[in-house]
This record gives sequence, C-alpha cells and structure tokens, in this order.
Amino acid sequence: MSFTVDLPDEWEAQVRENASAAGIAAEEFVLNAVVERLKHSESGLEEVSRLSDDESQLLAEINQGLPEAAWRRYHELVARRRAESLTVAEHEELKSLTDEVEAANVRRVAALIKLARLRHTSVRELMKDLGIQDPGYV
Repeated sequence: MSFTVDLPDEWEAQVRENASAAGIAAEEFVLNAVVERLKHSESGLEEVSRLSDDESQLLAEINQGLPEAAWRRYHELVARRRAESLTVAEHEELKSLTDEVEAANVRRVAALIKLARLRHTSVRELMKDLGIQDPGYV
C-alpha cells in the first residue's frame, strides 16, 4: 500500500534534514515514524507523553544535521575523490565538509549520552527506542 502525504514546506525540510542526518531516505524516515507511532498505539501507549524541556532540547540536538544540499555536495566530492578527480580546491572543500560532519556527529553523540543518562538507560537502548541505527563500528 502506498500513500501520498502533503507536508508544509518547513515540515518537509525538517523530515529531509533528519533523514539525511540519520543516513536514510526521507521516505524511510517517514515510514519509521509511522511504524513507531503504530507500535505505541498497539501497546496501549496512545496518550502522548510530555517531554521535559531538557529532553526536548536534547532531542532537537540529536536530530540536528547538515542541510541536504551540504550532504549532496559531500557525497559528490567523495565520489570525485574515489574517482581520483578532485581538484585542490575541492579537496579543501571536502576536508571542511568532513569536519562539519564529524562535529555534528560529536554533538549528536554528546546529546544522546545526556539523554540516556536523563532517562536512566543505555545509549544503545535509547538509540533503539529512537529508531537510530547503530553505525556498526561502535
């Protein structure tokens, strides 16, 4: 079954940004959100829980990623590097974008750790609860 959902522009941008930060397609991100909501509904958790200000802030930090255009450029430059066709300027741009990606990931992991402590759980369990895939090299 398939659905077409019309989102306000700002919501669509947010979905795309969060999906990109998670390393998945926007469609997969939306599907994961729907599945998660249905799981809560089936388990009797239909009432939406309220988040504290700290939790809301940490979740915002976890979901903050690079803009989609920056990710596209990053992937273009990585492809050019693999093809050994990067110019010197492009190599510098790729290094700068890589630094941004790494800094964003450090911020996300720090926020995950804080939120896990706040919720008295492990980071792995929190990631599972939030639908964040383990990168496999941790």
